Amino acid sequence: MSAVERVAGAIPGVAEPVGSAGGAAAPLVGGAADDDILLQVSGLTVARKDAPSVHIVDDVSFTLRRGEAMGLAGESGCGKTTTALAVLGLLPGGLRRVSGELVFRGGGRARPLHRLGGAAMRRIRWASISMIFQGAMNALDPVKTVGSQIAEAITLHEPKVGRAAVSRRVGELLDQVGVPAKRSVYYPHEFSGGQKQRIMIALALACRPELVIGDEPTTALDVITQAQILDLLGELRRELGLSLLLITHDLAVLARACETIAVMYAGQIVETGSVDAVYRDPQHPYTARLLDLLGAHDAPGALPKPIRGNQPRPNARPSGCRFHDRCTFATDRCAAEAPDMRNVGAGVPPHAARCHFAPWPDGAVDPQDRQASPEGQEETP
Repeated sequence: MSAVERVAGAIPGVAEPVGSAGGAAAPLVGGAADDDILLQVSGLTVARKDAPSVHIVDDVSFTLRRGEAMGLAGESGCGKTTTALAVLGLLPGGLRRVSGELVFRGGGRARPLHRLGGAAMRRIRWASISMIFQGAMNALDPVKTVGSQIAEAITLHEPKVGRAAVSRRVGELLDQVGVPAKRSVYYPHEFSGGQKQRIMIALALACRPELVIGDEPTTALDVITQAQILDLLGELRRELGLSLLLITHDLAVLARACETIAVMYAGQIVETGSVDAVYRDPQHPYTARLLDLLGAHDAPGALPKPIRGNQPRPNARPSGCRFHDRCTFATDRCAAEAPDMRNVGAGVPPHAARCHFAPWPDGAVDPQDRQASPEGQEETP
């Protein structure tokens, strides 16, 4: 049994591939009615200002439905956080969005985030879309009490709310995330790492947003506290009807917290679909190798097989498939021709992968596990 099968052992099977016999590429965006979509990202490309041809994020597209928890996974430097910052209009000064559309359908109307100016985006941030920033240790202001930091977000977006009402809401938010309201007058250094992360969640919920983006919200936490934070996010999402975009390199976290997943590599989305479908039947070799690394922990005494090489820098990405120089399946075609996303399975969103050889009948697992290679398959255009 492969490592992928061990990871997916408890996950139900997925539908049969729906691609045509020719395996023609199919668009990723789709599968949900417009009134069910909260956020739609189409063709997002982010580049360096001093080098416009260097794309940090390259043609990224996905949809997030109302009430859905979606995971954005991949190695550090693949573009996950940059994608989230582009949605919030908070790109660092050296980067800019060069193309793509970001449409947010919160509050009963569609708003093109990519066309809004700074003042309009400030009204949306925290009131409609908020973020749990990576590293609560550094995200909280050390010279302000935690209660005042939560209150500041409320008074900025709801200036007509009185001081007593703001104080009451701060206490309710802290209680909601498991921190006693009386500790609102404490400073960040008086809390543990897990408690700070809970306070960051309370801060993200301060203005009752419809979408919360979590950027590695469990980083640097022990496994017990990590599980508690994930459970808390799940409870709050169900209770408040939130949508969640969860950014992490940890596939185990996404399996616990999300329904859908998009895997990024070198600035591109290389696979997307439901967590069940992707974990059970990975259709991109990169996804399969990530799952191998996770599944190896289930085998006593076994060390995970590393993915050879390193992720390429944005200014030195290879031609063709960006994963080909690390892929055990790569052929000459992979080095010469960039693959498109193609639908390989049913579902919402459809299971899709950026691989010339998808759909793989048995998943794109390592050839040592499956004793097969793409040379035995018919290559499709």
